[in-house]
Amino acid sequence: MEKSVDAVRAVLPEIADISDPQLRAKVENIWLQVWKESEWDNLADVPKNVGKDNGIKLLVHVRSVIRISMAMADSIAHFHGVKVDQDRLLAATILHDVDKVLLYAPNGSKSPMYKALPHTLYTAHKMLEHGLDHELVNMVITHSENHCTKAPMSVEAMILKHGDHGESEAVRMAVDVLGKVNA
Repeated sequence: MEKSVDAVRAVLPEIADISDPQLRAKVENIWLQVWKESEWDNLADVPKNVGKDNGIKLLVHVRSVIRISMAMADSIAHFHGVKVDQDRLLAATILHDVDKVLLYAPNGSKSPMYKALPHTLYTAHKMLEHGLDHELVNMVITHSENHCTKAPMSVEAMILKHGDHGESEAVRMAVDVLGKVNA
């Protein structure tokens, strides 16, 4: 598979839902640059984790978290009148695990980057390099409480954090306890 923006769009069609063309282009380019830096030929092969999660693929996880997070945003807007910036939430949710493309190697091992840097640090670097603001970066880095001591600074950050955690725990429960998953 050719590493191109079109290939990124094909595996993450939700990118097209970002209405701000500049933000959308930055999200696409971050995914493309990280992919080009990686050893992966096909983004669909990248695992969510190595050694656990029963073969769940990264893109399946990311797209599931997108759907959960956007549904949560719609629900709290509808029932509580809470304004949620859909574009920023969608951008952060699409980017939240992009560094995993570099944290895991196609041979099933953890990369030298995995051993040296905490999850989300490289994503934060790429986001800042592309001119994304600190609050958007906060949305991404605070989704993983195991790797960040900062607190979420926005409703969108809280939605991403709980959408990601809730998705991971529900799938883990389905697999480990109930033995059910279509990986």
